[in-house]
Amino acid sequence: MSTYGKSVPLLEAERAKDAPSTSGSPRTSPVFLMVTVEVVLVAGWVLMGEITQAFPNLTHYPAMFAGVSCASYVIFLIPWAVLRRSRGLRLPSKASLIHVNNIMLPLGLMWLVQIWFWYMSLKGMSVSVNTIIYQTTPLVVFFFDLFFNGPSPGYVLKLGCIVVAVFGIIVMSSSDTKESNGVTNSLSSCIEVSVATLLYGLFDVLYAQWAAPVCDKISKKGERITYSNSSDNLSSQIESMFLLLGLRAVPACMFLICTLLVGLYDQDLPDYSRGDLLAMLSVTVADWAFNIAMCIGLVTLSPLWVTMGTILCVPAALVFDMLVKGLVLSLGACIGAKKSAAEPVAVGRLAAIAVLELVLVTSWVLTGEIAQAFPNLTHYPAMFAGVSCASYVIFLIPWAVLRRSRGLRLPSTASLIHMNNIMLLLGFMWLLQMWAWYMSLKGMSVALNIIIYQTTPLVVFFIDLFINGTTPSYIPKLLCILLAVLGIIVMSASDAEESNGVTNSLSSCIEVSVATLLYGLFDVLYAQWAAPVCDKISKKGERITYSNSSDNLSSQIESMFLLLGLRAVPACIFLICTLLVGLYDHDLPDYSRADILGMVWVPLADWAFNIAMSIGLVLLSPLWVTMGTIPCVPTALIFDMLAKGLTLSVGAWMGALCTAVGFIAFNVISSREKDNTRHHCDESG
Repeated sequence: MSTYGKSVPLLEAERAKDAPSTSGSPRTSPVFLMVTVEVVLVAGWVLMGEITQAFPNLTHYPAMFAGVSCASYVIFLIPWAVLRRSRGLRLPSKASLIHVNNIMLPLGLMWLVQIWFWYMSLKGMSVSVNTIIYQTTPLVVFFFDLFFNGPSPGYVLKLGCIVVAVFGIIVMSSSDTKESNGVTNSLSSCIEVSVATLLYGLFDVLYAQWAAPVCDKISKKGERITYSNSSDNLSSQIESMFLLLGLRAVPACMFLICTLLVGLYDQDLPDYSRGDLLAMLSVTVADWAFNIAMCIGLVTLSPLWVTMGTILCVPAALVFDMLVKGLVLSLGACIGAKKSAAEPVAVGRLAAIAVLELVLVTSWVLTGEIAQAFPNLTHYPAMFAGVSCASYVIFLIPWAVLRRSRGLRLPSTASLIHMNNIMLLLGFMWLLQMWAWYMSLKGMSVALNIIIYQTTPLVVFFIDLFINGTTPSYIPKLLCILLAVLGIIVMSASDAEESNGVTNSLSSCIEVSVATLLYGLFDVLYAQWAAPVCDKISKKGERITYSNSSDNLSSQIESMFLLLGLRAVPACIFLICTLLVGLYDHDLPDYSRADILGMVWVPLADWAFNIAMSIGLVLLSPLWVTMGTIPCVPTALIFDMLAKGLTLSVGAWMGALCTAVGFIAFNVISSREKDNTRHHCDESG
């Protein structure tokens, strides 16, 4: 029987609901376990590859180095024996050990060969491309698991995620075959790493399906010689891991002894320097860390999770090669990296928050940079803000389609008028803050513009405090916000003059400050006033057909589309009136093709920002949304520094540090507060 069942989850949360609780064993957060395993896997793998390639003497004989690396695991038999005795059990019988060893002989040989081939492949290719090919392992694991266990309920969705991730890997691989440091990826190295990939995937599945369950039974049973207070379940799992790691070394030890006896390495051995020996030790330690994390992941999570989790080695290795070795990435490689890295975190609350965060920051900085790069767009800020806000009327189409797909008639005229009356005020508020924001872009850098704009959390905090009263952790939250805003003030005061000639004018500062106040007020009123009313309208209605769709999720999406669409009504009225009176008849700039493209890209980025913001306001909180856009500050500063030659002072860097600390601390406090609230609800229920 498999230790992780027929359904192979990408995330532990998928099986945590049904997992029995173990009394007496310490309770570990699944998210903490996943993050820890993920960090160790990625860091261990990239370090192994980079150190090995930096010291070519290590892989002068790939077979010998693979043998030494794998044979070093025999040392884990010592902690296994010590741990078993500490549990008050005798060592297993000879027959039991032979049985487990017979299982681990083919698996150990498989691991040795794949390590050997992997080290050989490093000679003729970059670590980034090597890792890219190696991360196609999830497909191997997926089809092996499908063969052994049959299809699970969500197997089509999982396959879709894997295919997208692997497609990203292929795009990256085909985009950058030659690198700026002169390394060309040879065909033989590609074949070697492909063989290693297949063996790695097969090893993972057989380890979890075959070796781990047998070893677990042996670890849990045994003649007791003394009494022990240790948690038997946790100790037996750790003991199993040490035993399997130790027995995996047996084929490598036999291989190493045989090759040494026949004198295979007697001649042409490189002169190992002190640096080579230290590198060999570092690689071995990194390999141990990787394999311990992998074994924990294979048993407590799943083979598919482990192989999908290590896909993050791709961006990690690419960033390392880009920063250290001068690897130049093409557009295809960047797109492929985004597809590959996005898939392992496609599920779960943390992933949703991370995606919202990424969309908020990226879209906001893009909107500012494009609007400032094409001054013709903001020649009439009022007109451009009106066009941008009025474009949201298009969201009424998916709202109507989604409502009909749920088998409901459109809401009554009275309900829509009630909702529209609410959104008239909020829509006008949003139009006015957009107008003020676009005007402010003319006389200041995007970095400073966003710096002032990110004081919104203070506005939101005090309005929320006024409406809802205090929460248990409101003082720590206020301190985090003040720290972040202090960083913003320090950054703003440190860089008033920029090296690209832009001087931050007082009028622009006032305009962006007005936009900031209106933005904070809009966020609170949207979440407290508009969203709940719209949600009630979306959930109710005369049913005309039956639908299988998830009513709760569909109604939430429907509410979002309706609110986005109704927000456009004041902008449409404003735009029609200004056009009728001929406000823009004179002095219109000559729009080029680039201006038109910029005009298209800004609303698209604005749509992305507002969709993410609407989701965050309803599912999280207005304070989270305004604090969530704080990373716009370092993002915009880095962009201005790289693209426009902005010179940052020490004060600016100190301010950025304060902002980052405040942002991280705020999220930690909010997460703990939510966990405590959920815990109290569970206890009262």
